[in-house]
Amino acid sequence: MDMASHKIGIALVGAGRIGCVHYRNILNNRRFGLLYVVRTNFYQLAIFLTFDLRKVDVLTEKARELADKSGTHTKGTSDLTEALSDQRVQAVLVANPTNYHVQTILAAVQVISVESLSVCSEYMKAKKHVLCEKPISLSLKEIDECYAEATKNGVRLLCGFQRRHDASFAKLQKAVMDGLIGETQV
Repeated sequence: MDMASHKIGIALVGAGRIGCVHYRNILNNRRFGLLYVVRTNFYQLAIFLTFDLRKVDVLTEKARELADKSGTHTKGTSDLTEALSDQRVQAVLVANPTNYHVQTILAAVQVISVESLSVCSEYMKAKKHVLCEKPISLSLKEIDECYAEATKNGVRLLCGFQRRHDASFAKLQKAVMDGLIGETQV
């Protein structure tokens, strides 16, 4: 199948400021098909990660608004489970608040038991590739756990650190190295 006729199915998790930036980028890239805009909250992720995957009634107006504006068959939802169980979704772009990144990543890359659901299959094989906004976590242990789970499940996990080649950052680094700003402390 050639690239022009096959789009990579994307679920965008997060409809805030950076989520809207990624939303526009996904829509402008002909290789991607935006299938879901998911607006999650802590309560939903807590339920999801205890493997009780009942639907949570959460206001998802922003996600629905973005989905409707896309002009495609994108669905706005608060149901992360729905997006992760959709076989058309190949990758998840994590753009929700930092304190939810680890939970969202682990939900996307792992094989999760769904025995509590009235579903015939025993497992939902999420196993989605993930691009996560920086930082993945403030804990090195959690970051290592996310990468280990992705590797174990045969999916890729990338951390989006899009500013590392930004000209203003290079200029700042040069000023620091030249001693123009003062002594840096780490």
